[in-house]
Amino acid sequence: MARSVKAALYRGKPTGYFDGSQHGILDVIPAGPHTILDVGCGTGVIGALLTRRGHAATVIGVELEEDVAAQARTRLDRVIVGDIQTVDVPYSRGYFDYIWCGDVIEHLVNPGRRLRRVGGDHD
Repeated sequence: MARSVKAALYRGKPTGYFDGSQHGILDVIPAGPHTILDVGCGTGVIGALLTRRGHAATVIGVELEEDVAAQARTRLDRVIVGDIQTVDVPYSRGYFDYIWCGDVIEHLVNPGRRLRRVGGDHD
């Protein structure tokens, strides 16, 4: 799917979509402090929640849309703009304790391969 088509679909999401409703993450990631990569971070609400509740010391987000990423930058330590399937995530192997892909992984062409690359295990 072309970038412009993906972006149009993305922008068509309902109000509040990027604010996240993934509060179940608190049951999955134990109290930290951890370093977390939040793929599809939206406006950064989930990453901020992880930090506020003591699960994360650092949250790096990846977000497809620049306008949404701008909001996330007010909440997260760093936000990388781009498609996780092609964007460079410049961190060394083992940097992240957890990689969170809420509402993203099911849209990836080859999720296992990409997550190994992002996590540092290059194949």
